[in-house]
Amino acid sequence: MFLVGFYGLLYEVIFLTLAEVVIGAKAMSTSFVLALFLMGLAVGALTGGNLSKRNIIHPQILFWTNLASSLAGFIALFIFKHSFSYLVAIASGTFFIFIIPFLNGLSIPIAVRILEGYGQKNETGFIYFSNTLGSVLGALIAGAVLIPRLGFHGAMFFSALLGLCAAIISVSLNQRNRFFFALILLLLSFPFLFLHQKRLQLADLRFFEKIYFGGIQWNGQARTPLLSWASPYQHILVAESSEFGRQLYLNGGIQVSESDSEKYHQYLILPAIAAHPNPKRILIIGEGDGGGLFQVLKYPFEVIDHVELDETVINVSRQYLDKIQHGALDNPRIKRYIQDGRRFIHNAPKNYYDIIVLAFPDPYTLRLATL
Repeated sequence: MFLVGFYGLLYEVIFLTLAEVVIGAKAMSTSFVLALFLMGLAVGALTGGNLSKRNIIHPQILFWTNLASSLAGFIALFIFKHSFSYLVAIASGTFFIFIIPFLNGLSIPIAVRILEGYGQKNETGFIYFSNTLGSVLGALIAGAVLIPRLGFHGAMFFSALLGLCAAIISVSLNQRNRFFFALILLLLSFPFLFLHQKRLQLADLRFFEKIYFGGIQWNGQARTPLLSWASPYQHILVAESSEFGRQLYLNGGIQVSESDSEKYHQYLILPAIAAHPNPKRILIIGEGDGGGLFQVLKYPFEVIDHVELDETVINVSRQYLDKIQHGALDNPRIKRYIQDGRRFIHNAPKNYYDIIVLAFPDPYTLRLATL
């Protein structure tokens, strides 16, 4: 039940991230996934409660629910890899967001019934504790390790593997060799996943290429994907266009293009500099692509502080967007802070900066509005 909670929340965090990237509008996508997930748990628990009262072989039910969850993960991977339709991705994602927690919810009353069959009374609390503890760790590891390191495909592959391990354990609860076999399978999966990290990220590229290059957000313009990466904060996509040159997309939204970078960043930076009679200290929050920093470096500022939340954007821009940042991201005149911009401003001395540039999307989410 610990494993069931672990891989169940892994799936949820993965689908939450996918929904934000594909659908956008974080509040809407988050509420959509959470509502489906909780509904699946509720209906599954109700169904499992009815099954637990019947005279059936309950360990077999537990085995089939875990096996079905594992197969659902592998099938979802197959669909995301081979589907060229935005609508198919949304419809299949909706189905899996519901069916996996349904199976997890079904397993909880079945597990309680199994323990009662072994003479362990009043163990409902222990089952919920084990399941919830697994869920907590699964959610933490998904966001901190699996998705940033392995991407969506790698994290889903690992979740499906956990479901398979849980099925192996539950198929015969009184045979310890099954537990050790599942443990060995799980341990072997870690080096396999991290050895194939680049290949799994390329699988992500194919998935997002089909979503973003399928004519939904791209208006028929021919673009070639160069990089697709899932950072802890967002999905980062670099594409090349014959018309606009290289372009940076965050969660599917265009940020900057080589062809219009100069004009965009001049209007972002120069009016504020022109408006101040004698600017000496400037703070830039955001602007991970480095184009604005390149404009700032043209002037003799004494202090240039740069705050960026997502260091991955900086690393990607260094590698792919040299014609936008022109080496500005590595200039020694710039002092960089990788942290939350709101916290940085809160802790900065009052009246210290002559100019503050906030370079991020329009504040259409609560997270951005706080800045």
